[in-house]
Amino acid sequence: MTPRLLGHILPFLLAVLLAPPALADEQAKAAQRLKALQTEITRVQERLESARGKQGKLERELRRIEGEIGRGSRELRDIDAQLARTQARLDGLRATRRDQLDALAEQRDLLARQVRAAYAGGRQAQIKLLLNQEDPAAVGRVLAYYEFLQTARLERIDAVESTLTDLRRTEAEIDQQTQALEAARKTQQQRQDALLAGKQERGEVLAKLRAEILSSDQRLTSLREDEEQLKALLAKLARVLEDIPNDGVMRPFTTLKGRLPWPADGQIKARFGEERGHTGASLRWQGVLITAPEGRQVRAISHGRVAFADWMRGFGLLVIVDHGDGYMSLYGYNQSLYASVGDWVEPGQVIGAAGRSGGHDTAGVYFEIRHQGKPVNPAQWCSQSVAAQTN
Repeated sequence: MTPRLLGHILPFLLAVLLAPPALADEQAKAAQRLKALQTEITRVQERLESARGKQGKLERELRRIEGEIGRGSRELRDIDAQLARTQARLDGLRATRRDQLDALAEQRDLLARQVRAAYAGGRQAQIKLLLNQEDPAAVGRVLAYYEFLQTARLERIDAVESTLTDLRRTEAEIDQQTQALEAARKTQQQRQDALLAGKQERGEVLAKLRAEILSSDQRLTSLREDEEQLKALLAKLARVLEDIPNDGVMRPFTTLKGRLPWPADGQIKARFGEERGHTGASLRWQGVLITAPEGRQVRAISHGRVAFADWMRGFGLLVIVDHGDGYMSLYGYNQSLYASVGDWVEPGQVIGAAGRSGGHDTAGVYFEIRHQGKPVNPAQWCSQSVAAQTN
């Protein structure tokens, strides 16, 4: 390679080698900025709750309880996965033990046959051959045969001992995995009991909160405040995300219009643009409400980065995914969140579980798509194969 050619190639190689760490460092800083923004938003929420007096105190308590329920639900999901893995491991070990017992029985049977044959023949045949000098070649062959049989018996004994050792090891691991399974089930039951208690406490706080919001005017004011708070959040996220590089594999979001999946299987109870409750034309749904049983998987509709994952008044446990070019998707009402700020998510990746957080009665997921902070009709972006029915 000539010095001139090397001079052209070397800078390129250095750029290739140095780019990934620099990009990783920038992405780590971006995740830190997003988390700092989320912390700031939490402080703002707390100030607003304090300013609302008793109602704000109840909202703060609701956020705490629903946050605990969300974390508990996530832990329960992890425990269930652990139980499945342990059970599969246990089933595999039991199958291995059955194979080892079968092999042991076969080895013992063969060894018993060899011992009986040796006992029946005794040493007389070998002595007679040694005294018989008529055919020395035959003597050598038969002695070699007897030596082979002896070696085979010793190998069979070693095989039996080795199988017994493996069997003891397998049985010890089965005992260990059984104990782990029992402990995980006990933890699972404790977590389920805690979740049930948390939901009961949530119901009591929610009843008190609704008693504070007596009139439809108060309800309308709260909904408007929720929408304004969401707008402010999205504006802040947009400013932070401007300086954050993508991972280089995101497909332009606009090319997916009309072909995106819905985030969850269910039925659409509220459609984009419809009147929200009895608030009149002044307040309408900015997204769609998909009803679904609590715990049903909520999936990201496309590749992107998680920009927000926390509780927000009116939306409950909320995930916001940035898809680039000013497009974001929002998933609210979750029972639990399975994604964190800064995570890259793939299309169809589970990011939450359907719920009723945010003080809602209807279980499901509230879903929005926004461009430059403005809501767009999700029905124009998502296919009609999922969640296409209206209650």
